[in-house]
Amino acid sequence: MWESVRAVWLNKVAEVQRPVGHISIVIEKSPPNMVRMDQLPRQFPNHAVMGFNRSPHAICSSSLYREHAAENMVEGWRIEILRKLARRWVHRSHYVRRRIEEHESLFFTYEQLCENPAAQMAKLTERLPVLSTIDWDRPIRVKGYEPQGLVNQNERQIGNLSPAEWERQYYELIRTRVPS
Repeated sequence: MWESVRAVWLNKVAEVQRPVGHISIVIEKSPPNMVRMDQLPRQFPNHAVMGFNRSPHAICSSSLYREHAAENMVEGWRIEILRKLARRWVHRSHYVRRRIEEHESLFFTYEQLCENPAAQMAKLTERLPVLSTIDWDRPIRVKGYEPQGLVNQNERQIGNLSPAEWERQYYELIRTRVPS
């Protein structure tokens, strides 16, 4: 199985290299791959593990609209989906926290990165000097949007939630014990 996972990732790197040239650093941040954090270092021995998280309200709102066509739903259905998304965020956050502690990983939040990219990059490059070669000011394409620099999307995404949706999601986060 791991040979096929490695082959898929290396094919993706080759696909990206065609238009942009040589790639020496790959950053994998997909939440589904967190379950592979213990196995990935064996397949990619020249690696580093970092922890990264984002506001639950922004993540859940983004997922609600990206994955569930929320604009076509009544508020009650959106609230039910947000409850599930909030529980998923808490579960994932606990998992990330355990992995950070086990691997003694660097950790920062999306909000910290957007607020002060230079400070977060300094933390990262102190531990991983190879990251100093990354041009963090270069516009990139994310999720099909037009290429852009680092922009905090939280306010826009949280603004999509009604007061009742935000409140219900907040209750669900507290009820399921948000990790500190």
